[in-house]
Amino acid sequence: MFEKKKWTEANKEKLKAKKTAWYRANRDKVLARVKKWSKKNRKQKLAYQREWYQANKEEQAKKQKNRYEANKSCILDRQKKYYNKNKKRISKRSKKYYEDNKTWISARAKAYREANKEKLKAQKAKYYQQNREILLEKTKVYQKKWKQKNIEWVKERSRNYRLANLEIIREKNKEYRKNNPEKTWKKVLADFAESPENQSNVLSLIGNGITYDLWIG
Repeated sequence: MFEKKKWTEANKEKLKAKKTAWYRANRDKVLARVKKWSKKNRKQKLAYQREWYQANKEEQAKKQKNRYEANKSCILDRQKKYYNKNKKRISKRSKKYYEDNKTWISARAKAYREANKEKLKAQKAKYYQQNREILLEKTKVYQKKWKQKNIEWVKERSRNYRLANLEIIREKNKEYRKNNPEKTWKKVLADFAESPENQSNVLSLIGNGITYDLWIG
């Protein structure tokens, strides 16, 4: 037994090469046999895989993490290349999958949101604080574009709303004037004219003075 072990260790490379050559010569046969066995013993195979994974879960997770960190840039590049190459096919497949499993996906997402409500809220707040200025700029640009695109619809909607709720608006205005007697029409107009928002908008127009023709009556 000891001699056999010794001989195996001495001829390790030769045996490996022999095995590889045999596998290459009989690859199709081997794969067919494996496929046949897998079909026959599918449940047994899955149960064995599950058991093995559960037993080595932490070790495998660590290995996977280390492997990913070591090859992060390479993996990301490959993913990017693959996505750019198969963009249309991926989008089609994902759309089809979503349509087939729409109710299940939405239910799962809802359950996840409810379970991690506080965590998601904290993440959102953190992201907003980090990117506040960028997000505000984007929002302003989007709002401006949307308003320009749908200006007629916006005007019509506001007009319809005013006409439908005219009495409510008048009552609210009366109440506001009663509660704030100092807020006369003149005062409101003056406050608006002196507001920093109005000043910033008008500053570019009157920054270098106003040109006008002198009129003598």
